[in-house]
Amino acid sequence: MAEWFIAAVLKTVDPNRSDGSNPSERARKYKKRKITMYKDIHYKYFHESGDNKVIAVSTYAGKTVRGVAKCAPEDDFDLMAGMELAASRCNLKVARKRLHRAVNKKVEALGKLIEAKAYYSRMCAYYDDSLDAANLALRDLKALEESL
Repeated sequence: MAEWFIAAVLKTVDPNRSDGSNPSERARKYKKRKITMYKDIHYKYFHESGDNKVIAVSTYAGKTVRGVAKCAPEDDFDLMAGMELAASRCNLKVARKRLHRAVNKKVEALGKLIEAKAYYSRMCAYYDDSLDAANLALRDLKALEESL
């Protein structure tokens, strides 16, 4: 009986989440949007016709980073200026992420340096103790040889 329920559930699941023959209002609006994509060496730019907004998309460390430029309604929209501004904002986000990672790596390296200095200090003390023990053993051996 349990298998019958599983089969019924599996039939009703649509992994592609298609809207079928009766799409939702949101899906209809999304399909009507005309979004143009422009590619650059470092960025992909998205601009929707009639919208005063440009989005620059890039990746850093496997993660997507976005920069957005919006034009005020009272200003004249310039696509190239919007692309430049969006790319600059995206670049700033990437630079901040790199700086944050660099700070973390620097702190990590400082911790390893402190550990290494402590280890070096212990090894110097070990060397000094070993040298003293070797000198003492040599002195004892010479004293024993002279007494024979």
